[in-house]
Amino acid sequence: MSNLDSKTKEYLRGLIEKGNYPIDPRMGILRYFSGCDTLILKILSEKEKQNYEQAYILMFRFLNLIILELPKHPEFKLPKAKKQYQRQLRRVGTIEDATKRYKLILIERFEQKVKQEELELQNLREEQKKIKQKENEKKKEKELDKNQEKVEKIEKTDQEKTEKKQTSQKQQQEQQKQKIPKTPIPKTLVPSNKRTTIHINRQLLTHFLAYAQEDMKLLVETCGILTGKLVGGEFHLTAVIIPEQKGTHDSVIALNEEDIFEIQTSNELLTLGWIHTHPQYESFLSSVDCKTHYPYQLMLDEAIAIVLSPNRTQQFGIFRLTDSHGMPYMRTCKKNGFFKFPREIQGKVFENCDHVKLHNEKPKYKIFNLRKTKNVPDKRTTNQKRINPNKQRNNTRNYSQNYSQNYSQNYSQNNTQNYSQNNTQNNTQNYTQNRNTNNNQQDLSCNDILQQLDDIKKN
Repeated sequence: MSNLDSKTKEYLRGLIEKGNYPIDPRMGILRYFSGCDTLILKILSEKEKQNYEQAYILMFRFLNLIILELPKHPEFKLPKAKKQYQRQLRRVGTIEDATKRYKLILIERFEQKVKQEELELQNLREEQKKIKQKENEKKKEKELDKNQEKVEKIEKTDQEKTEKKQTSQKQQQEQQKQKIPKTPIPKTLVPSNKRTTIHINRQLLTHFLAYAQEDMKLLVETCGILTGKLVGGEFHLTAVIIPEQKGTHDSVIALNEEDIFEIQTSNELLTLGWIHTHPQYESFLSSVDCKTHYPYQLMLDEAIAIVLSPNRTQQFGIFRLTDSHGMPYMRTCKKNGFFKFPREIQGKVFENCDHVKLHNEKPKYKIFNLRKTKNVPDKRTTNQKRINPNKQRNNTRNYSQNYSQNYSQNYSQNNTQNYSQNNTQNNTQNYTQNRNTNNNQQDLSCNDILQQLDDIKKN
């Protein structure tokens, strides 16, 4: 670095800064280890494309994660994390050697491009000088022509016509020469923003909604992990993992990330992003969603966030954080929960993805459902209680019976009081006359009722 020019130093520093991003400790460490596998495959694909700049950035990102960031993770001391860390640590030496080789290649290419740009600038400046000289000469010629015209008025009209033709031809030539472009600003090398294409089947979206149908009725969000494989230099989404999760009407958190890691490692699946529902909102990324998506895009620049909102006009959206505002802001953001973005970056935090291709071919994907029920969609621990329809019917029946009994008791007591108060005068005479005759019948009826109650209790 000491023998390099200031331009090359700035260029290399810019690449290294793009590789250095802090982790989010809310995401499990096993998910980061699976993301490291994705980084390695992405580095190999960029190497095949001879895109050494992007490969150099990804290699520094890998080294930063393994050496500096992941040891700070709260789950780093777990035994499973240590095993995976040792597995990734074996790759550090080969990647460090590769960064040294790629650094020399990038420096050579950068210096060559800088020289080419300087030569182009010199050529343009020389051309501009020549154009200015010609313009000055033409101005002098025009002045001489004006003086000659005064003298040559006596000459024939044929000569005037020929002169007019010559002047018109000269004007055309001047216009063509003036179309030469102005000197551009010297360009510096910037890594190419061409992202690897992700192919997604449209039926996968409707299939995922079938698993989230009951949650949608309760206005609870559902999430899943998007995974796939790299085939022919392009990503293909081949599986969705629906983990155990906690959800509310405006947020959702995945649980038991060890199960996700086991499925990904056993099936050799790469993490391509995540998917979740908005039961009562439009499809967009909230501040919580942006915080959730940050680790995905940290591990893979092509990582996507699919938002499904079937109850709204825009039924789904596929988003990513912007490189100019979204990722740099989330890199230093320490806020939790829902918050407002600063005014200067509002509307610039996330964007629609242009590297995703949806198709309607035969479904070649799987959905791994890790929630602990047999039915689809499944139950899960939520902040809102989920109601079983069979239990709901029994509860409504018991509720109606209890309600009717209490209601009848209260109603009968109130009516008897009112009835006795209003009709005491009319009933006293009839009651005294028939009291002696009805006592025996009343005693018999009471005894019969008591026997019936005893029989009911025995049964």
